[in-house]
Amino acid sequence: MPYFELLEGVDAVLDKIPDDQEVLVVCAKEGSSIFVAEQLLEQGKQNIAYLLGGMKSWSEHLEPVKVGDLKDGGEIYQFVRIGKGCLSYMVISNGEVAVIDAVRMTEVFASFAKENNVTINHTIDTHLHADHISGGRQLAEKTGDFIGSRLKMQLKLCSNILPAIPLEVHL
Repeated sequence: MPYFELLEGVDAVLDKIPDDQEVLVVCAKEGSSIFVAEQLLEQGKQNIAYLLGGMKSWSEHLEPVKVGDLKDGGEIYQFVRIGKGCLSYMVISNGEVAVIDAVRMTEVFASFAKENNVTINHTIDTHLHADHISGGRQLAEKTGDFIGSRLKMQLKLCSNILPAIPLEVHL
């Protein structure tokens, strides 16, 4: 129901609100949701809740999901931005971490690393992101080196694997 229909009160919509189901009131930033949820509760409705932080908070939420184990030890996590569908990754091996395609909400990566007693050492952006603002450089400033493109990543890997070839990588 549109918020503007509820400015004068919720009496007109009470019969449309189910009594036998949970009801989640949602708005952009939370304030209007609290206002409407409180009115519904005052009118005797139960099982009423609101989305903390509103849609803004939902759009910024990242959920880490373990997607695999590395052959020689370590793990791969996918960080799913559920509200937008963006994906970031974290590879953990021997206490070190590489974050791949970080979104701008970088604190979740730092918190996850801390909770798992590992250190973020590398931040990699594999491509320009049309679907979100990258947090790669921001995360790298706090944690470690930044590899900004596939070419730079390949050059760096080659220079580590083939040290006899004089490759210079500028990041």
